[in-house]
Amino acid sequence: MITSCDDDAMKRKLHAIKNEIHLKVACCLTDIHLTFLMQPVPLYPLISGYVLGFSVYLGANTHHCMCVITFLFIYQIGSMIACFIKKHQAIAGTLKRYLMPKALVFVMGGYFLIYTFSVTGVYATLSVLDKEKFYYMRKLRMSVVKYSIWSFSVEKDQL
Repeated sequence: MITSCDDDAMKRKLHAIKNEIHLKVACCLTDIHLTFLMQPVPLYPLISGYVLGFSVYLGANTHHCMCVITFLFIYQIGSMIACFIKKHQAIAGTLKRYLMPKALVFVMGGYFLIYTFSVTGVYATLSVLDKEKFYYMRKLRMSVVKYSIWSFSVEKDQL
């Protein structure tokens, strides 16, 4: 015969396993993304880089890679924090001390969801079209050429 105490313990255990599975899935997806799909290659000391991997053949660029990495890292850290909170609640429940209110745990879960999707969404909107990138590069190159010609003439006059 199963009592309600055993039923509650089983529900808590399944809930804790579900949180751990979220963390393991997040870690697995991050590893697959960084090793197989998109490998970011930084160009130090410049703040730039390029992407290698399978998804480059599908048309992905560095901005897409960074959006996915941002989402996966935030999701991974949030899942880890959720595991810590659930384990803390389980230990605090047995000790009958330091128990967090359920409303606070619910608010923290909501914050995790809102933060994960809002940061990724904002970052995704910061993309610049290739046409605008080339226009900026052309404009920058012209200003560098004007400055170098001006500095050359100043140095020539000083001789």
